[in-house]
Amino acid sequence: MDATLHDIEGRIWKELLAGNTHAAATLALRQHGGDVQRFLSNRLRSASQAEDAYLEFAEKFWLGLPTFRGECSIRIWMLGLARAAATKLSRRAVMRREVACAPGDEPYWQMVERMRTTTALFQRTSAKRRIRALRSQLPNDDQTLLILRINRELSWNELAVVMGVVDAGADAAELARASARMRTRFQAAKTRLRKLAEADGLFAPTEP
Repeated sequence: MDATLHDIEGRIWKELLAGNTHAAATLALRQHGGDVQRFLSNRLRSASQAEDAYLEFAEKFWLGLPTFRGECSIRIWMLGLARAAATKLSRRAVMRREVACAPGDEPYWQMVERMRTTTALFQRTSAKRRIRALRSQLPNDDQTLLILRINRELSWNELAVVMGVVDAGADAAELARASARMRTRFQAAKTRLRKLAEADGLFAPTEP
């Protein structure tokens, strides 16, 4: 974690310990909300699904923040919530819904809405659209793993936590084993995507 992120984590914790949940949420969303949105827009197939998932994430984030214990970084925890929201949306069709705003929390929800509407939800180049279409043919977990490793640049340890392979409080040996499994799964998913791209004519076939 670089110095800037470490400083922000410290500020978030300071607000949480002081009982200032709204201030802590504001800091966390300003720093990591864009990351969450980009993950969801890459992970899901339509703008409406990404929006629904973000609202689901925002609700879980707001309700869960007061009980956050810091077993992992705030960014990793938020991406884990986003992954859970994306998985839920992928398993069943979800209609857009309104999230009720608790009294006194209007500035927070206004910020959520602003971030949701001002962040671009889709990459626009033809090649990236084709890659995304091919990636959507992979199992959900493979899609999520590729996005978090390639687009969000999570470490293997962070991936193991976000993907639910190991708990955030796991010991070093367990975390190392889980990280190794993440590497293996990632390489397999990347190989499957490469084969799809070759069959689609996007890449030249790999030499035997």
